[in-house]
Amino acid sequence: MIVLGYGGIQVINARISLGEFVAFNAYLGMLIWPMMAVGRVINVLQRGSASMERLNILFNERPEVYDDPATVKPVESLRGQIEFRNLNFSYPDGTQALKNINIKLKQGKTLAIIGRTGSGK
Repeated sequence: MIVLGYGGIQVINARISLGEFVAFNAYLGMLIWPMMAVGRVINVLQRGSASMERLNILFNERPEVYDDPATVKPVESLRGQIEFRNLNFSYPDGTQALKNINIKLKQGKTLAIIGRTGSGK
């Protein structure tokens, strides 16, 4: 409003033309949204910075319980396989999801269980 009032006075006093006044207002209108976007980005950056500080405090916390290095035994190597025989699973309501599943996972092999969300993987 101040810009419009001041510009109108300048036009009345013949310091600027009406065309210059209209052009200036158009340019001002084009600048409003980018300036608001910059303000929004600065706000998000400040909130993100504050959140990062809190996360860093959490990540730098020392655990209250430590494993005794003397009790931890490194695994030298794993050999063998994993085998399921006649695996069955039913939900509490009695709906059977798995029936007599037999699978043998050999050493060094990978198994992927895939399916849509909610399919019971």
